[in-house]
Amino acid sequence: MRNFSEGHGFVYNVGGERVEGFTSLFWTILGAGIYHFTDSIGPVLMLINIVVITYSIYKYLLFIQENQPYGSKLTVPFQVLFASLIVVIPGFFSWTVIALLETGIWCSVLSLLLLFVLKNTGRSKISDEIYFCSLIVILILIRPESLLWGLFFVSARGFKVAYDTRNIRASFYQMLPGIIIYIITISILITWRISYFGFPLPNTFYAKVSGDKLHNLLYGGFYLYKNFLHNPLLLLTALLVLINIKAISKSYLLIILTGFFGVTLFIPLYTGGDHFGMGRFIQPSLLGVYLLLVLLIFQKRQLSLKEVSALVLFLSFTSQNSWYESILFRSGPISHEFALAQSGRSKSERLNKFFSYEDDGYPEIGVLTAGGSAYTYLGKTNDLLGLNNSEMAHFEEVGVSSNGPKNHSGFKQEVFFKQEPDIFFLSLEILENDDPRLYEPLTIGEFSREVFKSIDSNPEFENEFDAVVISNLHLDYSIKTFASEDFLATLDVEDYSYKKISYK
Repeated sequence: MRNFSEGHGFVYNVGGERVEGFTSLFWTILGAGIYHFTDSIGPVLMLINIVVITYSIYKYLLFIQENQPYGSKLTVPFQVLFASLIVVIPGFFSWTVIALLETGIWCSVLSLLLLFVLKNTGRSKISDEIYFCSLIVILILIRPESLLWGLFFVSARGFKVAYDTRNIRASFYQMLPGIIIYIITISILITWRISYFGFPLPNTFYAKVSGDKLHNLLYGGFYLYKNFLHNPLLLLTALLVLINIKAISKSYLLIILTGFFGVTLFIPLYTGGDHFGMGRFIQPSLLGVYLLLVLLIFQKRQLSLKEVSALVLFLSFTSQNSWYESILFRSGPISHEFALAQSGRSKSERLNKFFSYEDDGYPEIGVLTAGGSAYTYLGKTNDLLGLNNSEMAHFEEVGVSSNGPKNHSGFKQEVFFKQEPDIFFLSLEILENDDPRLYEPLTIGEFSREVFKSIDSNPEFENEFDAVVISNLHLDYSIKTFASEDFLATLDVEDYSYKKISYK
């Protein structure tokens, strides 16, 4: 966002290659626009997420009020149960608001499109077409999964006509404006990507998603399993859908919502999901899923407001990672992600000061967690997992498995030796000079060793890189890490010294 806002284009390092290391073009451009006016971009992005999520929940409650699926007397209990489910299982607000990602606007656009097709009468005005097509354009610009979601929403519009009239031609004409906009938007976007970046999809897709469909299916199945454990309401929804197939087939509303739920589950199975806690892929769809769940619950038993209150109270104290635990202990499944970003920034600030005496400029650092480091570090940051490194993401390494930890399998040793960063954060410690651990063997974490595919046992690595303690003679702290021998040879002896150490 910052580099684009400052006129450098879509680059990770100023002056570096053009790379689409972000998932959402829409969110990146929006953030760059905000950054043009203020450096305090975080609070503004959070405010945007709060507004769009609040509006989305309001639209669902209004839809329930206007449609009254089970009569006016049950509207309030229905609304209370729907709104409460959003809160009692933690994760929704963490990912759609607090994370400052595009998941908030993504959730909102999915919600608005779903509610539009649910209210579809089969007879639309020009204003309706403009509204629907505008949302399809925004949808496609937000995330790559929009390729599937766009087809779902366009098809859902035509399905209403086919469901009511069995007129296939009329159904096609109902879908036609959306089909045209869908094709045009995707064509323009892909053409622009190829001409600007050289590839049709974001770099995040090539670096994270495996080409092995069975591999993705297995990972995706485990991803859903974990999310069913975290949020049993997803499992309950799936079971109620299976039990009520016959009743669902007689209701346009339930058919569309069931299809929406099906797409929500299919995407992780196809892509393999991701490694983040609390189901980041699923959270933006939860409002629609909960609407389906409450409809199915009330179809079986029309609950009173007292019964709804008791159910909500029960769920809030029995779900895993309950909201009150997160508040009391200030922890949660995604708190680690924020800690990583903060740690990266903090270390980079110290590295900036540490290498400010280097005559040849700041050394290039090769990192695993790239976001926080690159945002603060003044030198070049090499994203070794390929999100912001096109050569790494697209290189097919012969004889070495491309599999690794989920979303962390993009590292290629051959590309690493070709690019050879000055400093390699296979392990990094920043310690005070009087710290007794300073010259102890450098420890490589098991996760880092797995991600970097045991590169420390590669003879070429042993010849070109050393585990060292580098000291700045003007400061009271040193760094323990891996550095290339070529870089170590350039250090100015008047400002720096280094000592080789062992590693384990």
